[in-house]
Amino acid sequence: MAEASSSKAAPPSASANVDDIDKLLAQEESAFQRDFEVERIMKAFKLNPYAILDLEPGATDTEIKKKYRSLSLFIHPDKASHAQASEAFDRLKKAESELSDKTKREALDGVYVQARAL
Repeated sequence: MAEASSSKAAPPSASANVDDIDKLLAQEESAFQRDFEVERIMKAFKLNPYAILDLEPGATDTEIKKKYRSLSLFIHPDKASHAQASEAFDRLKKAESELSDKTKREALDGVYVQARAL
């Protein structure tokens, strides 16, 4: 009877193999998500820092900083293999810089208000 229960358990090598496959799939998923995010940033309208950071106009300073930090770590050229990762990272830095500057941000928000009034 002890023999029957041991034959039902998967061999340790099969379990390790499944773990390796899961790890590989997770890495591939992460790489795909990084590439997707780089492409999203590159397709966003260059002059709209809110679109680049994937935020709604009127986002708070805290939301801007949090989103920038998250995206900058995610698409950093050292981590992302996408050919345009460096350019996307630069656009991300510029967008954060523009939204961190109160004067530029107020002017941009004013443009949004005017556009919505039309």
